[in-house]
Amino acid sequence: RTRVLRLPAASVEGRAVYCLEEGRCVAHEESLDLVRTADSGRLRNRRAAENIAEFLDVARRPDGSEPEEWAAAVRARVLSGVPGAGALHLEPSEVRCARINAPIALVIVP
Repeated sequence: RTRVLRLPAASVEGRAVYCLEEGRCVAHEESLDLVRTADSGRLRNRRAAENIAEFLDVARRPDGSEPEEWAAAVRARVLSGVPGAGALHLEPSEVRCARINAPIALVIVP
């Protein structure tokens, strides 16, 4: 019997701290791990940088901000130091390796 395993296209990890008063959220603070890694200049994975930039651009743009200004700020903070993540970077158009469909086994150990 064969089944389909669906994996997320991206994973954005972080933490959120909520301050509750009488069951109502009065403050919310959020930090994303890859943004801190980018700030320190240690983010080298282009795909991960693009994922976090897309998440910030789509899901975390502040209300009332100009989309172009926010996108420029995200690029400057997250993408600027990552090799291959610049605006002029193009994906290779030809596949340089043979693709082989092979069965795999996924084992998850608790």
